[in-house]
Amino acid sequence: MRKIEKDFYQIPKNLKDCAKNNESHLLESKEVNADCYKKAKDDLEKLYHKKCAYCESKYQTTSSTWIEHYRPKKARENKEKPEYNHSGYHWLAYEWSNLLPTCENCNRPKSNKFPLLDESQRVKEPTLLSDGKMDKSKNLLNETPLKNELAMIINPEIDEPIDFFFLK
Repeated sequence: MRKIEKDFYQIPKNLKDCAKNNESHLLESKEVNADCYKKAKDDLEKLYHKKCAYCESKYQTTSSTWIEHYRPKKARENKEKPEYNHSGYHWLAYEWSNLLPTCENCNRPKSNKFPLLDESQRVKEPTLLSDGKMDKSKNLLNETPLKNELAMIINPEIDEPIDFFFLK
């Protein structure tokens, strides 16, 4: 894994337009239109040189590109470890800073897991403005309140991956 410089404010136009058109439905029903985040596929592939964000394998050698939601859009239910359960981050489904390109081998095992160092810091709902729309500045993964969650999964766009590896 290597550090990737992604400008969270330079949202691909087709993703931005689709997200804007689907925001109210997303907030009301918590239903995600997969076509929206899939519109970011080409931009993510270019940024990552057609490599998986986690293992850096070329997609063609493992599978096709999967669009990974770093913070999962759907709930997690684990009867064996209920402390890892969460309600999902549906409101981040179209958030450019939450999308990563992955291979199937990395995407499937991660699934909707998202462990935190301190579960009490988990963000459970979007921050809304007085007009009922999402405060998009609070949806950026490198801003409060999301960065305060202290995720236990490395994000190559936020974290410096080398800091998590021990060299002898």
